[in-house]
Amino acid sequence: MAGYTQSRFTEALLITKENDTLECEILQAAGYNKKITYRMGQHEQQRFISVKKIKSIQTERTYWENIPLAKGEQMMNLVTDGTIRLFNYVTWVASGPVLTGPTGNYSSGRELMAENVWQKDGVFYQITKKNLKELVTKLMSDCPAVIEKVKNKEYTIDSMGTLVKEYNSCN
Repeated sequence: MAGYTQSRFTEALLITKENDTLECEILQAAGYNKKITYRMGQHEQQRFISVKKIKSIQTERTYWENIPLAKGEQMMNLVTDGTIRLFNYVTWVASGPVLTGPTGNYSSGRELMAENVWQKDGVFYQITKKNLKELVTKLMSDCPAVIEKVKNKEYTIDSMGTLVKEYNSCN
């Protein structure tokens, strides 16, 4: 299509931890680790803000929130909303053997790793393979069908979205 260029910026509301609201455009990204690139308008200069200063980001299609984790905060994407809210963050991690090259060590492969967090009654719970059954039993006791599916391994850490959606429809 001649003359068509797609902007990598999208309209957003940035809410800071001081509860200031910035109506701006942010550079779209799969995830936000250290900084967010934004501008106040299409022809304005790009600016940067540290993720540590941001409480949340709302765009037309996504909602991101800075979630407290054991190792510090992580800007995570809201996947499912309801009685239990599911947030996740997906990143590439090194995998495979470590090789030594002329400029140092590097991994021979990469794989996706997802971190999942549930929020219920304002409390955040980081979900892992080890604590999935325990947290389902604790937080979803009012929906025996979901608990049973986790016990029978119909739901695992890899079916987080479906699990939370079923629980939320149970209430």
